[in-house]
Amino acid sequence: FYVTQMLVYVDDQQVNFNITNHSMSSSTLNLDLHSVYYPDIKINKKINLLSQRFDRFAKDEKIEISKYDFINIDIQGSELYALKGFGDLIRQIKFIYTEINIGHLYESCPLLDEMDQFLGANGFKRVELSLTNSGWGDAFYIRADIQKEELLSQAEEVKKLIEDFKLRIIK
Repeated sequence: FYVTQMLVYVDDQQVNFNITNHSMSSSTLNLDLHSVYYPDIKINKKINLLSQRFDRFAKDEKIEISKYDFINIDIQGSELYALKGFGDLIRQIKFIYTEINIGHLYESCPLLDEMDQFLGANGFKRVELSLTNSGWGDAFYIRADIQKEELLSQAEEVKKLIEDFKLRIIK
């Protein structure tokens, strides 16, 4: 399933969604340093939407979160807000790959240390970090209580899935 921008940590909040001329930069947050790093990207339109927490969304849509152990989230500065919206469901997640900010690309966007603090308090440790020269990057977090054997087993499973995928592409 696809986690949209509007899944935040507060239910039923009116939120402006800023639509930019480059859709990958659209966000509920206003542009800040983003305008310096990417001066050609502008907000073209604002629409008003209603927010929803992920835990409520999962319940309403009858999503069995126990079937999922990995989150990949990239929602233009709102990643931490969305993760907070998982509530207790975050305890069922083992791996999180998320975009992070080390500068305020968007107004009031949480920075890396805030992400580390929140996820650390929820049992995760950051194991990988890749940064750009534009104030953002990606981070990979793993639940701290996962045993090495489980990680190796899952790594083998992922490797097999990738190989199977490559074989299907070649055909």
